[in-house]
Amino acid sequence: MPHQQTPIESWEIDRRPIVVKDTSEGPVAFYKSTGGGTPGRVVEGEWVPFGGIVFSPGLGPWFVKIPASHPQAESTKILTPGSEFSQIASDLASMGLSPQTIDSTYEGVAEVNQKLEERGALKKDWAAARSPGLEEFFITDELIEQLDFLRGPLPHIEEGS
Repeated sequence: MPHQQTPIESWEIDRRPIVVKDTSEGPVAFYKSTGGGTPGRVVEGEWVPFGGIVFSPGLGPWFVKIPASHPQAESTKILTPGSEFSQIASDLASMGLSPQTIDSTYEGVAEVNQKLEERGALKKDWAAARSPGLEEFFITDELIEQLDFLRGPLPHIEEGS
């Protein structure tokens, strides 16, 4: 009998598939980059560890990438070759996923962050490493209520470094 691989739970928002993988550091989320935020540094289709999606004033919704200070990163969004995260990203590139599509709305982003939090993959410390205080702006149902303009369709989720 051929070995069947267990399907990986995955989601997609704003054209980006997302998965959560167990690592030696606990659960870590990865998303498939469009390559738009870091031209020449990250190729479209590369898998990047991230800690959730925040609302960043001036940018709007923004993926919180692995911080440059992380031991498995060469810089923000760039993984150290041979690291555990780099190997996971490489493995994900060869997997066929069937992600559940989540509406590209602020409410959809709140749903993604909720899924990450439930799985232990929401990384507030990664947001704080990027900019102190940013960890308070993960898009949640509560933040949407506080900031009424965070309703409806997303303009686009930023990937910049």
